[in-house]
Amino acid sequence: MPLLIMTGQTLPSPAFYLLLLCSLAILVQYRGHPLHGFYQKYRVTLLCLAAPALAVLFSSMVNAKLAGPDLEAALRFLLGFWILGLAFTRINPAVLGKALCGFMLAALVASLIIIVLALASPLRPDTPAYNAVGYGSLTGLLMALVAFSLPWRLSPWPRAESMTKLVLVGLGLLAVILVQTRTALLAFPIFIVVACLLYMKPHRRVRALVLAVGMAVLLSAVFAVNGTWRQRVVDAYQEAVTCSGEQSTADTSICIRLQLWRASLDMLAQRPVAGMGSKRYFNDYLNQESLPAGVVSPSVAEGWGEPHNDIMLALTSYGVPGGIALLLVFLGPAGLFLRRLAFHHPAQARAAAAMGLSLTLGFLVFGLTETMFRGMRTIGFYSMSLALFMILSDPDRYARSARP
Repeated sequence: MPLLIMTGQTLPSPAFYLLLLCSLAILVQYRGHPLHGFYQKYRVTLLCLAAPALAVLFSSMVNAKLAGPDLEAALRFLLGFWILGLAFTRINPAVLGKALCGFMLAALVASLIIIVLALASPLRPDTPAYNAVGYGSLTGLLMALVAFSLPWRLSPWPRAESMTKLVLVGLGLLAVILVQTRTALLAFPIFIVVACLLYMKPHRRVRALVLAVGMAVLLSAVFAVNGTWRQRVVDAYQEAVTCSGEQSTADTSICIRLQLWRASLDMLAQRPVAGMGSKRYFNDYLNQESLPAGVVSPSVAEGWGEPHNDIMLALTSYGVPGGIALLLVFLGPAGLFLRRLAFHHPAQARAAAAMGLSLTLGFLVFGLTETMFRGMRTIGFYSMSLALFMILSDPDRYARSARP
């Protein structure tokens, strides 16, 4: 699945449903096995992941029109975690952990694609599957996941494996620099903090804080010495400052986002309870309401069908319940992952918790300036990864697997 979402748009959804079928086949073999433990342990997470589907159903009832594709997308959050998670509990952690190789392979392929494209043309890489913003953000996330997988031993050669992972992290960082997406950088402070939480010792909190600050400064210096990056940061600041008054509808990168967000807030103010009923209506309301009101420019009204922000899209589509539901999808599991980073848990469980925390908070941050969930395939990847990291981070499973 990680490799498929980084190389094309057609196969990830069929692969997701194939995973669900395989998981159901596993569960049929264990149909006599008690499931109470899973529901007891993850009842809060299941409720959080059910929230988007409930918000879509509520919005559909209020607007008297069922948004079928929206409901399918929302159900992927719940069913992906529910069915895959149940199946993953039937697999030995040492075997299930081999799935991390897929994230390593995806990180390698995505990084090489960006590097080759960047070397072949002076223009911004024309990445497959996603635009440069989404592709660069996912590459940065894969890089972080590989970095946090170091406590896992996936081969008989631990030193060679660790060196390979570090090389992949370096390639991923280079790829993020070359793809020139500012959105990916927003999550790097989170990745740095998670790395310190994972790798620091309990009695070295001050040293970990110094390390986090040092890593942030070093990373800032890496991007600062790059003239293109420095100019993009300056451009972003200038575009944001000038996007007001007569220039409030200027067709610049940052101002376009600000126009879309203003339009989204206006749509939300008019329909706060249940939104417009479906995210596919966003462009219609943009042309019917926002353009005549002068909130957006003609080119923005013509060429943008989403607000470049996952939370804004959920708010405009399904009202305040939709926005809260999407936040729960991120923050609910993140709270459990954070608790599982406690020092007394096994190293492998803590590493998986760090990966899960990076996944949830990474998507939350990426979604502030890009619509990461505009396609169902990314939701399938998110729910699959969430189930994988949630089961791998369960400290009780390692205690059981260690028993004779």
